[in-house]
Amino acid sequence: MSELQQETEYSDDYEEYEDCEQPHDEIVRAKWIMDGATTLAEAADQVRAFANELQELHDEGYVFTQPVADDYGFYVKPGTKCAACGYVAGLESDGALEGV
Repeated sequence: MSELQQETEYSDDYEEYEDCEQPHDEIVRAKWIMDGATTLAEAADQVRAFANELQELHDEGYVFTQPVADDYGFYVKPGTKCAACGYVAGLESDGALEGV
């Protein structure tokens, strides 16, 4: 995903699987989406492209595991199984948002 500023990170919610070397959720951030824009029109185009990528994630079944805070949105595709440890992604964290 070229426009999304993504990172992968372990989540503290997965204590049983914390020794797994594979990430179980993804992070999306909007912090740099307008960087490099020299006009308002370019900035608007970059924001629209970012919004389209978020919509694509939604359409593919990804959901946030908790509300976005401080520009960090954690997301998973429910039902995805980690090949390394067997963890199955779901909405088990307390702040999970269904249908987002």
